Amino acid sequence: MTTHTEPASQLYTKLNRVGKGAYGSVYKGINNKTRQIVAIKILNLDTEEDDVDDIQKEIALLSQLTHAKSQNITPYYGSVLNDTKLWIIMDYAAGGSVRRIMKSGNIEEKYIAVITRQVLQALSYLHKNHIIHRDIKAANILLTAEGTVQLCDFGVAGQTTLNSLKRNTFVGTPYWMAPEVIRQGSSYDFKVIGQIYGLLESQCLKWLQATHR
Repeated sequence: MTTHTEPASQLYTKLNRVGKGAYGSVYKGINNKTRQIVAIKILNLDTEEDDVDDIQKEIALLSQLTHAKSQNITPYYGSVLNDTKLWIIMDYAAGGSVRRIMKSGNIEEKYIAVITRQVLQALSYLHKNHIIHRDIKAANILLTAEGTVQLCDFGVAGQTTLNSLKRNTFVGTPYWMAPEVIRQGSSYDFKVIGQIYGLLESQCLKWLQATHR
């Protein structure tokens, strides 16, 4: 992980907000040195201890994925501590989220196939690295200006080991959860990703049918 010691405002210029999550907001920003457009996820560290633990886990996973050999994982550039807030610097996906595109009505069936295939490529890469995303939904699937899919938001992702291939934590977005995750006390593994992926594809197709009536 690249952690900078300079003040965040000297390194980056925060622009408009482009998203909001459970732990903070995401802004479009500029690297003041390179002039590169970036995404800045600002998290509040002045919060519950469990929340801080989740943030630390997210940073650890992002650091692990820094050199990901998958173009379908959002690139992570580093983090900057700014008082009680942590600025997480990532690639800026100018195409927005699949959720936003679905709501705008600007998507065709052939592009749904392309998007779902690239999501599978991202999940395959995570699987090989023993990582379960656990919050796959349209809002966490971004598109670059060129149309490449980037899976983002690893705040509730879980990591397994060879000795522990199952998880039992109740996390994620309820509507997008697999039954094994919803049932508290029930362990689950990478198979739940297939069910969540199926739900994602189903919602895309239902939306497509509704817009072509």
